[in-house]
Amino acid sequence: MQNMKDLGNAFGKADNGFVDNVYHILADIEKKQVKRPVINKKLCFMAAAIISILLTGVALAATNTWGVLDFLHQRKNGTAVLPQASGIIQTNVPQAAEPMDFASFSVREAAFDGHNFYIIVDVKPASHEYLLMGPDVYPQDPVGNMGPVFSGRTGTIADYAKANGQKMIQTNVGVSGVNGAGLAYLLQQDGTFTYMINGSLIDDADKTDLELKCVVAEFENQDGREVVLQKNIKRSSFNITLENTGIRELASSITPAEYVNCGVRIDNIMLKASELAVYAEISYTVIDEVKFAATGTGLQFEFLDSDGNRLPDGAAVGGGTNTKDGVHYVQESSIGAMEKLPREITVRGYNIWDKNKYETKTFEMR
Repeated sequence: MQNMKDLGNAFGKADNGFVDNVYHILADIEKKQVKRPVINKKLCFMAAAIISILLTGVALAATNTWGVLDFLHQRKNGTAVLPQASGIIQTNVPQAAEPMDFASFSVREAAFDGHNFYIIVDVKPASHEYLLMGPDVYPQDPVGNMGPVFSGRTGTIADYAKANGQKMIQTNVGVSGVNGAGLAYLLQQDGTFTYMINGSLIDDADKTDLELKCVVAEFENQDGREVVLQKNIKRSSFNITLENTGIRELASSITPAEYVNCGVRIDNIMLKASELAVYAEISYTVIDEVKFAATGTGLQFEFLDSDGNRLPDGAAVGGGTNTKDGVHYVQESSIGAMEKLPREITVRGYNIWDKNKYETKTFEMR
């Protein structure tokens, strides 16, 4: 017997250093975003986010118009992108997908800036008899959680499917060979289940080929429970080609700075700007093993504005810190897109476990 976790692992087990961040934005309910990082001994915790976007935008939900920018704008507090971001969205994506049992998968639009990709996948039911669901949606969940289409309805998803003579179909989609990609999804008025896949891919080639893996599975009732059986899991894949629009601007810090309270030295900060985000890499070295060990592997750095407030996260899902030798580390993250990169940037150290704040330093950039 397969449960929902088994189905979610249909693409293969992710690296132990990855962590799932689940953001639920329920219809008419705004919930606080919660991150629970899990760090292995190598401190490699690139975040893998499944974002269940159950949005209140009824007008958009009524048509198949949800695209990359729509998903980004509907995140908590919105995600800052440049006005010209729409110009890098690829709407004619070469692909060769074949229909599967219960549903068909196709890429409607995508964006790739040489650092991160953003892919919109439409999953269309083969019949109105099928109710498509995402990878972390359970039959016993309230049907109201399915989004604005189900606003005001009571009962469970299983109750709704039974009353309407529909079969519940689990779906999932991912990019082969890419760990830490995030999923956002939305059930639309016509029954189409729309995903946005967002992940990191550093590539300077003009075009990049990716393989998408698709999963569908029918639920069965066993001992009064709706479950997914191994025999019901169907897999398929197809290739797409993305055009690389490239990074607009680069900036690097001029001098290092020591953060004595947490026992490290920031050697370099690299900023890479595109129309969709500013991608940041902070390279640092441990200079005091005792003080660094006292952070309990909870050390992180955040960017601040002129008022000392944390800059909002950018379009890239997740982020994380990795090391090869336990002395030299690289933290990756993103902040909102900027027309021009700043000539100086302020960085504060903090601890994700006890929320302790360390030093704040300002770096000149060039």
